[in-house]
Amino acid sequence: MSREQPPRPTEPTLAEFREFLINRAQESPEPGFWRSALQENITQLIVSLTDTYADGRHAGTIAACGDPDEDRDPLEFVRQLAEGYEQRQGDASALVQHLDGIARQLAPEDVRALRVAAEAVKKITPLIIRIAADEDGMTAAHIANDLGMTESYVYRTLRTHRENYDPQ
Repeated sequence: MSREQPPRPTEPTLAEFREFLINRAQESPEPGFWRSALQENITQLIVSLTDTYADGRHAGTIAACGDPDEDRDPLEFVRQLAEGYEQRQGDASALVQHLDGIARQLAPEDVRALRVAAEAVKKITPLIIRIAADEDGMTAAHIANDLGMTESYVYRTLRTHRENYDPQ
């Protein structure tokens, strides 16, 4: 998937400014009163104000124009994650670099949500196969291709799960 990057603004974005503040606060060349008390409190206040401003701006945009993310595919990130992973399978160095980049984007609660979602998808895959075949009229080859599985898996799943679906 090729995506053109927008030109980089000459001034930092609000998110970049916030990250800069947090990074600078974590750098401590000379510990002491200035660093531990005053600087920490000022930095926290500025970051908090920046967050409040950004939240208000986003809410204002939604109120005035609607949610800019409304038209986005809700699974776009997951699709990009999977595509990037598959594309780098043959190149260990590129894969490690790609996974490192993803790890830095995700918070632990994001990973939990993805892990739980993966378990749910694993359990409903037989139902998805049955619906695609029986209700949508898709061929086993088409289903297998879309799922990234073999045709024999699709046929076996259809034989086993057509009559009674049990997510256990």
